[in-house]
Amino acid sequence: MVKRMKRAIGVIVGALTGMMIGFFIGMDLGGNFFIDIRFIGLRGYEAVGPIGAIIGGILGVLLGFLLTRMIARNNGTRKSNGSFSSPQKRVKK
Repeated sequence: MVKRMKRAIGVIVGALTGMMIGFFIGMDLGGNFFIDIRFIGLRGYEAVGPIGAIIGGILGVLLGFLLTRMIARNNGTRKSNGSFSSPQKRVKK
């Protein structure tokens, strides 16, 4: 239950982050390069911004899911070499 909740939170955060980044990149591209594109009755940066938000949201969901899956898979399996946690054992010669 907790694992699914953490994964859902990761996916939501990834989607929101991807949407914001995609929206701003889309507005920048629409205002500078794609000024003649029309989408849902809008033109230029007003049209390409939502397209970027949709694409960014989809990529954010995928990356959020994969990132939380990698974190959950590696949770507790890291092995330390002991160099920072404890002094090394001295070997007598």
